[in-house]
Amino acid sequence: MKRNVIATSIGTINLNEITLADDTFCIFIPIVEVSDGLKATIAENIQKAKDEWQKEFLDERGKKWSDKGIKVITQDLRITVGEMKGKKVFDCDLSYTFEDAENEVIWSGFNLEVDLSEYITELKKLILQALIQKLL
Repeated sequence: MKRNVIATSIGTINLNEITLADDTFCIFIPIVEVSDGLKATIAENIQKAKDEWQKEFLDERGKKWSDKGIKVITQDLRITVGEMKGKKVFDCDLSYTFEDAENEVIWSGFNLEVDLSEYITELKKLILQALIQKLL
């Protein structure tokens, strides 16, 4: 490996030994419109998440989901990049958060794994561009 060092006013730094604060990080990209092929799966997962939240949290508090439907809070493509157990990670899932249309205190969400392997190269480039534009 090429030694990549820079002499600075604080001394010489070695860029080959950069340590990130965390081994992974997530990028959230809003989904403007969900494909027709995913709509039924999303509806099933919404109902499942509502049922689980009802059973695990709301029943013991005497609350329940209204019949007014839900309001979508977030509908994002979540990309997790980094390193886990010595392996590089580039995972994609649909991250969905919603609340009761009548009572915003009642909310839930779910993540749905999606296969975007054919778009990895393009996504990596977009992520790098976005990080540079937003943070540097």
